[in-house]
Amino acid sequence: MEAAEWRVGEEHDELVFARLGLALRALGAAPPESTWGVAGSQEISEWTVDLPKGRVTVTAETYIGLTVAGPKAAVDQVRQAYDATTAR
Repeated sequence: MEAAEWRVGEEHDELVFARLGLALRALGAAPPESTWGVAGSQEISEWTVDLPKGRVTVTAETYIGLTVAGPKAAVDQVRQAYDATTAR
């Protein structure tokens, strides 16, 4: 199974977070499993979400940004839902 990673935006951009949340809910995402940690000057939050086309991991990491990773079909599905979603 081909894997993919999509850098959604900056980890501190509230609009990006809101749009991603709306996209995941529109896809019927189950409540996520989550972890949080600090490593030096970096804060890392990670959520694992089950979707119809596979399990994705959403990561918010200082200096890296907000990313979605998992099977290519699932990441593409999230990206399409994100592009179709607007948040204010």
